[in-house]
Amino acid sequence: MMLGRDGRVRVLDFGLARTAAPGRARSGASGDARSTADLRGVDVSLTASGELMGTPVYMAPEQYAGREVDARTDVYALCVALWEAIDGTRPFAGNSLPELAANVSAGRLRTAAPANAPAWLRRVLLRGMAVDPAQRHPDMRALLADLTRDRQRRLRHAGFGAAFVGAIGLGAATIRPTSPCTD
Repeated sequence: MMLGRDGRVRVLDFGLARTAAPGRARSGASGDARSTADLRGVDVSLTASGELMGTPVYMAPEQYAGREVDARTDVYALCVALWEAIDGTRPFAGNSLPELAANVSAGRLRTAAPANAPAWLRRVLLRGMAVDPAQRHPDMRALLADLTRDRQRRLRHAGFGAAFVGAIGLGAATIRPTSPCTD
């Protein structure tokens, strides 16, 4: 992700994790990558099965193991990036590729969760970085829904609370005290 001069964030690399169909594998050394066009017409080189590709600090355990990648791999990478943005540190330690790969593959986090994140966000990020892809959000839409669900619920609850307090205040303001009986 990059921050533009206009202050807008641009996602540059998520949504590209794919495996090549049989017969469409790319040769790692020759550079004669075959590609396929995505929906926007941009050519995207495919990753051959078993080929290690990606930015190591954002790679999911299945990438290190050479297993098949899918949308859940991208969910993992985005959750790592979100963790890093919130906490200021990467979730997995590693001064070398083997050390980083071992920590990622075992799910050994530096800390239990970003200290600056609310509990609901920690849960979302931890699910998105689960070692087992089956435990992660199935795709980016599901992750986004999970990221917005708790926030919307909190806002809704805050709105109901404010409306309730406002109604009580309005009711109290309209009640006129009666004068004591003079008789």
